[in-house]
Amino acid sequence: MSTANKIRSLQRKVTALWAKYKQYEDRLEVLDGIHHVTSTSFWSYATGSANAERERTSLRGKMSDVMSDISSCENEIRSIREGAGSGVWHSETYHITPTQPKMSPSSRIRSIQKKMTAFEAKHKAYQDRFEALDTSMAGLERSRSDREKAIGLKEKMNMVRNEITGCEHAIMAIREEIARIIWS
Repeated sequence: MSTANKIRSLQRKVTALWAKYKQYEDRLEVLDGIHHVTSTSFWSYATGSANAERERTSLRGKMSDVMSDISSCENEIRSIREGAGSGVWHSETYHITPTQPKMSPSSRIRSIQKKMTAFEAKHKAYQDRFEALDTSMAGLERSRSDREKAIGLKEKMNMVRNEITGCEHAIMAIREEIARIIWS
């Protein structure tokens, strides 16, 4: 399998893992909603609480496993890219195959700048999401009533913080690539 195909395969795997993580996250939110509704009646709370708590714990474990898998895939992608030459970097990141004609430097820069614009937009969206989570967290800290929700929010904030860092790294790599093209 070529380097570019291996990276594309790993990227597809990461996308699938994020979808799986989102399913777990959605299920956890549903469980939290059910817990809130059933907690109004003592008997329904007493009978359903233990099962819901076990499922919550199980989901958190699965979410942690998925995050670990995502991290290992992303680390493998990064190590492949770092080990590859700059020509391979172009074919992997910008989907230029050897059968396509070589792009002019100005075309490559435009292509790279489009990708950078997309990463900058993604970065902004994640920063906005982080600020919203931070605001929610501040409200929970003031009330101190729902510790589980606070733990869940902290986990989401850490994931969003990791996404922000990933976007920042991608933007830096793209800027370095543009500089290499300009100076070559």
